[in-house]
Amino acid sequence: MAITTLLQIKEKLGPYSKIVHEEFGYLDRREDDAIPVHEIHEKICKDKVNGKIPRDDKTNRLELDEEKSEIYKAIRETLNLYEYVASGVHQGVFDKDIVADLFRSNVIKTASVFSAYIDHINHEMNPRCNGSIWVNLKTLGAEFKNNYREGTKAGKRGPA
Repeated sequence: MAITTLLQIKEKLGPYSKIVHEEFGYLDRREDDAIPVHEIHEKICKDKVNGKIPRDDKTNRLELDEEKSEIYKAIRETLNLYEYVASGVHQGVFDKDIVADLFRSNVIKTASVFSAYIDHINHEMNPRCNGSIWVNLKTLGAEFKNNYREGTKAGKRGPA
């Protein structure tokens, strides 16, 4: 059942991954090449006026461009789906080794490439959340990076 769910998530990620790649060159990026926050803002927010992205008068948040909502949704859904997987691992719903086999590289890369944006959302846009937005993704990405890279002891299976 868990594998079926993970495969459904992988399938659901497809269209979002395509958009993220088209807009940010995701597939061509190295995992240490984080997308700068301003680059994301330029892709999802209204065009600059006098050199600045307009802000909503009531909330003081940057104004999203409705015509670019597909890009925003692709970013959000990509991060949310990987967060769902990471939460499942942390709660014991999904086996960590199975998730590593199916998603390891993508979890590492997504957590790394969107790290600046995740930090921006947590600390600048939603400081009351105490860094909890997409925290499982970041944690699992770091864990996979440290423990499941080729040649690491923790990444090998079977007898030592």
